[in-house]
Amino acid sequence: MNRSSKKITFVLGSVTGGGAERVAVHLMNSWLNKGYYLTLISMREKSYDAFHVPENVHRIVLGGEGASKNKFIALIKNFLYTLKLRKVIKNVDRPIIISFLTRANIYTILACFGLRKHVIISERNDTTKQVLEWPWAWLRYRLYKYANVVTANSNVTVQSMKSYVPENKLKFVPNPVNIPLNSDLSTPDQSTIILNVARLASHKNQKLILKAISKINNLDEAWKLQILGDGEEKENLIKLGKELEITDRLDLPGFVDDPSKNYQASALFVLPSLYEGTPNALLEAMSYGLPPVVSDCLPGVLELVEDGVTGLVFKSEDSSNLAKKIKHLIDNPKLRVKIGLAARERVRMYTPENVIHEWERSIFEGFDSKSVNHISNK
Repeated sequence: MNRSSKKITFVLGSVTGGGAERVAVHLMNSWLNKGYYLTLISMREKSYDAFHVPENVHRIVLGGEGASKNKFIALIKNFLYTLKLRKVIKNVDRPIIISFLTRANIYTILACFGLRKHVIISERNDTTKQVLEWPWAWLRYRLYKYANVVTANSNVTVQSMKSYVPENKLKFVPNPVNIPLNSDLSTPDQSTIILNVARLASHKNQKLILKAISKINNLDEAWKLQILGDGEEKENLIKLGKELEITDRLDLPGFVDDPSKNYQASALFVLPSLYEGTPNALLEAMSYGLPPVVSDCLPGVLELVEDGVTGLVFKSEDSSNLAKKIKHLIDNPKLRVKIGLAARERVRMYTPENVIHEWERSIFEGFDSKSVNHISNK
C-alpha cells in the first residue's frame, strides 16, 4: 500500500452517540495504529462529541447546524454548506473520502463532483423503511450511484440499493464488535434487568417495551427496564411510564459511553425499532451472551437473530406479543443462558480484525492514487 492510499478524510455530521459515529471512531483508531494520516470534517462542534476522537486526527468543524425557518432557507443553507465542504476537501487534499449517514453522504458526493477523489459512502439504515424529509430520499436515489463505493451494514440494504446503484459498487461491511472474554460475559440467569441501548427517538420505539412490561401479569418487583441513551423522546417515555404506573421499574440513566457493565449485569436485550440496519448495540449485547428479543420488521437484524435459536422474534408493534416473549425468557433462566451463548457464537465472526479487513478490501481494491477516477455512475 503506498503512502497516498493511507491519507483519508472522514465526513460526519457529528460525533454524537450513534452507531455510525462509533464505527467511524473505531476505524480512526485502527488506522492511526497502522500509520494512516486522517482528517475528520464534521458539522457539529467538539462540544457535542459523545465519543473521543483521537488526538492525531486533524479535526475541522464546518458549523452550519440548526433548524431553518422554511425549505427555501434550508436549501440555501445546504447549498452553502456543500460549497464550504468542497473547499475544505480540496484544501485538505486527501485522495480517499469516507462519509457516514445519508445527509453527509449526499453532501460529500455533491462536494466531490469534478474532483479527483475516491469517494466511499456508508448507509447505516434500512433504506426501504427509513422516512426522510424531502428532498433527501430523492437525492439518495439520484446521487448514490456517483460514489465509487457504497457500503451498508446489512445485506437487505445492499439489495435494496441495487435498483439505483451499480452492483459492482455495493459492498456489505458489517459493524465490528469486540468479543468479550468468557470471564466477562453476562450471567442472564442471575439478573433481573431488561436492557435497551439506543438513541431515544420515535423510530427506536422504546415506548413499546414500556407497554409490554405493563402487560406482564404478576411480574416480580425485582425486574427493571433500563434504557441507555439520550434523545428527544426522553420526556415522552417518562410520561408514559407514569401513565402505565411502571415508573418504579423504569431506569433512564442517559447516554453511557461504555455500556459493557450494563450488558454484563442484564438478563435480556430488547430491540423494538421500527427500522434499523444492523445496530451496534445488538451486536454488543449478543457478544456478551445476552438473549435478544427483536422485532420481525427488521430484516437486517433477522440475518443474525433466528427465532428460538439466537434470540426471540416478536410481531412488530404488538406489545402483547412482545410481553409474551419477554415473559417466556423471564420464566426460563436456563433458556436465557442457552440462547445468549448461541447469540454470542453468531456474532463471533464480526471481530474488529475481520471487519477492518473488509473495510480495507472494499476501499483499496483497485485503488490507484495516480489514477483516481472522478466520481461516476459507471
